[in-house]
Amino acid sequence: MILHTLNQASEKLIQSCSDTMVAGDSLLLIEEGVYLGIQETISMKLLAMHTEINLYALKPDCIARGIKALLFPDIQLIGYPGFVKLCTEHKQVISWY
Repeated sequence: MILHTLNQASEKLIQSCSDTMVAGDSLLLIEEGVYLGIQETISMKLLAMHTEINLYALKPDCIARGIKALLFPDIQLIGYPGFVKLCTEHKQVISWY
């Protein structure tokens, strides 16, 4: 079980990340990466195919960018305490940047 964090809005990066994710993994979108969580984007359609992964976005980053209401409905918004909790619940953390 791996926590993937992604901090850039790069379609190439999300494709690479998606190719490595397996059932039980989690993806946390942070910083500029939260833009990948907007509904109707190619990246969200790609991630929606991975029904066995957990999707998260850092709430303060979404609010700062004014996109909270535009996010894909399956994305769970978490704060910094939730970020720390996810890090402790997963065996490994991979940062995509």
